[in-house]
Amino acid sequence: MAQRNAKTTEEKHESIRFESKSSAEQQSGPIGFRKVPPVIKRLFDTFPLYTYESAPLPANRLLDSEKEEKPTVFLYSTELRSIHPESLAMLTLFKLSGLQDSVSFVSASPHSSPGDGPFPYIFLSRQNPSDASVERFIAFNSQSFHSWLSTECPGFPRYNAFLESPIFTLISISLHDAYIYTLFMILPNFKSIVQDQIGFNIGRNTGRGLLPYLLARQEQFAHSKAFERRKLSGKSILAASRDALDALESLLKAQNGVLSNGISQPGFLEATLFSYIYPILHLGLVDASGTGDAELVSIVKDHPLIVEASEKVCSLAWS
Repeated sequence: MAQRNAKTTEEKHESIRFESKSSAEQQSGPIGFRKVPPVIKRLFDTFPLYTYESAPLPANRLLDSEKEEKPTVFLYSTELRSIHPESLAMLTLFKLSGLQDSVSFVSASPHSSPGDGPFPYIFLSRQNPSDASVERFIAFNSQSFHSWLSTECPGFPRYNAFLESPIFTLISISLHDAYIYTLFMILPNFKSIVQDQIGFNIGRNTGRGLLPYLLARQEQFAHSKAFERRKLSGKSILAASRDALDALESLLKAQNGVLSNGISQPGFLEATLFSYIYPILHLGLVDASGTGDAELVSIVKDHPLIVEASEKVCSLAWS
């Protein structure tokens, strides 16, 4: 009798499930093979797929690099007018150190990096193919990069991470965030500069919509021990960049126009600062109306020693 009651109960539940399913199908109809669910459709409407133009495969470039006796430097652009500060900084460092003729430069698309990390980096051809212990991909601003630069050019000022990383952080976080915000989030700059250099069209609410979140996360991990959520605005980002430039200006004043204490010529920090100041002043960044200078341009111009230090690096490396 108990078994019969349990079976009857199970049959009732199955009947209810069947009726619910039939009712739902009658109301909305089954999703066909070609019908995209509304949630997925909204996702791809907001973040459409883009097919990049064909380009030489990075793997082929690595095979070519294997034949090179010289190291190969992969970066976003080999031009002075570049929107990619890290590539500009590395290229400028090679020019300042006199090593530009000792390496081969390859400008490659950032979406198809042949290495494990982002641009820029050095790829070393293995002189002895059996020696697998040699580090072959040397990332920019890694300990291996500074060691390699010091070995290749002993007379060039060596970066002291222990003493100078706080200065680098001012540039690579506060100034970087303001630069990225001005370049991507102010629509006239995005349309006239980013789309022109990268070569593809992103809708107003796609890649640009992610930037506030990405900047907030970067700022959060860089500065917040508790990793608390906080909303970053353009105003706060630009205010932080002004504070950073104020500190750098004071340092340049105290150390005779250089950021690294005890050196007389521009080194890693100066090249890094230049890689942001030059594009800020020369890319033609404008405000939201498109009629005046961007606020970040005005902030930089309020710091004459920083502008002067950037011009000095440009003259030494690019003239």
